[in-house]
Amino acid sequence: MRVYEINTVPWLADLTERHGSPIDLASVPDGEWDALVPFHFDAVWLMGVWRRSPAAAAIARATEGVIGDCAKVCPGFEPMRDVIGSPYAIQAYVADARVGGPAALAAAREKLKARGMRLFLDFVPNHTAPDHAWLTPHPKYYVRGASADAEQMPGRFCRIDGAVVAFGAPSANPAEAWRDTCQLDAFSPAFRSAAVDTLIAMGEQCDGVRCDMAMLALDDAFEALWGRWAGPRAAQPFWREVIDRVRLKHPRMTFIAESYWNSEWALQQQGFDFCYDKDLLYDRLAHGSAESLRQHLAGAPLAFQEKLIHFCENHDDGPMGDRFMPQERQWMAAVAIATLPGASLWYDQQLEGRWGRIPVQLAGPVTARSFYRRLLAATNRGAIRQGNWALCQVRQSASMVAWCWQKGDDRVLVVLNVSDDVSRWGEIEVPWTDLDGQDWMLRNLLTGEESPAQHARRGVFYVRPRRFGADLFELLANRSGNAR
Repeated sequence: MRVYEINTVPWLADLTERHGSPIDLASVPDGEWDALVPFHFDAVWLMGVWRRSPAAAAIARATEGVIGDCAKVCPGFEPMRDVIGSPYAIQAYVADARVGGPAALAAAREKLKARGMRLFLDFVPNHTAPDHAWLTPHPKYYVRGASADAEQMPGRFCRIDGAVVAFGAPSANPAEAWRDTCQLDAFSPAFRSAAVDTLIAMGEQCDGVRCDMAMLALDDAFEALWGRWAGPRAAQPFWREVIDRVRLKHPRMTFIAESYWNSEWALQQQGFDFCYDKDLLYDRLAHGSAESLRQHLAGAPLAFQEKLIHFCENHDDGPMGDRFMPQERQWMAAVAIATLPGASLWYDQQLEGRWGRIPVQLAGPVTARSFYRRLLAATNRGAIRQGNWALCQVRQSASMVAWCWQKGDDRVLVVLNVSDDVSRWGEIEVPWTDLDGQDWMLRNLLTGEESPAQHARRGVFYVRPRRFGADLFELLANRSGNAR
């Protein structure tokens, strides 16, 4: 599955500027949706469509770091106009007026459906905005404290309408608290029922949800952070209960977990279809070696890998140029996430970038968008989408890692050089046992170049390394008989 993330409010603002008239989700020109079709995305995640919190916006405008970060990237920055609060400090799960409201969201879903794409939206299980409608009438939904907690731990608790409520937080460190949010109680039966009702209502508006910081609702994590203030554990883990109950109404609803801290397996076991692959893959692609990547791919069961969602940029982890250096490493990472088992996530701003300085002599397109269009078109084939994956053994070169896909006669070989070492050719052994007695041609699926395969018998191919190179080969019969 391929998911395309759109940062919705800035995207609509950009469309408004480019087209010269106000645009919301209902009035997005058809050409903008049509432009996504060549990338063969299965779903679009419209990030940040729910009603933003005025209270959270006011807190953000009073936060020096937020103002400084926004001013760096927004020409003519005006805090009252441009700072609208976090999309994860939600006031209500109702489509925000800035995106056109519920009717506009429904219209966008229909436009995507007509083009063969599903719609995914956000669900935040850990916290709400401080002015969410739940806070006053439903105190049992939240982690509450005593007056002494507010006095002794002002970095973790605040007073709202006379009640002491915990800030949403990923840890006990007050510096990490999200002070524009209030902490929900994952052990509360009342909140669990509200979460189920919310997700069932969302299932009428979308086809799947990306669950923000999903690992924070795991029983062990939640108890470690809030056990002193929360009630006892429930009979079932939070996600197992919630997902099972939602799927009674929406059996095909897709659940994606934002997951860190090696929580992927636990979240998969509790019902998630896909979990973020940051700790396992992203960091290895950005900073690791071929051996660390090979060990991960060899050691993780295929059934586990097939339920991971890979990415090299999103609204939290990016831009790629800040994390993947040198520039060739960005290309390599993109090829990897497009060709590994599991799902992949692609960010709208990732696709709009450029690949370094443009020589004045160059005539061809050099936008990242053109590269990703070629890559995702090339990998939209039976072998990679429905075939059998296998990790290949690599000899001679310690900096190379390879894997392959096969469905019938459709065979694809992926070779990465996870370094700038180009001194040794890689000897790649594929698990295809029927290669002897035939000459083969390797066709590069990104460039179209064809060359006789440098191969020995018994399914061994020799591949020349390139600096942080990523080769995506299709194996074809060489009818000219010129194999070396």
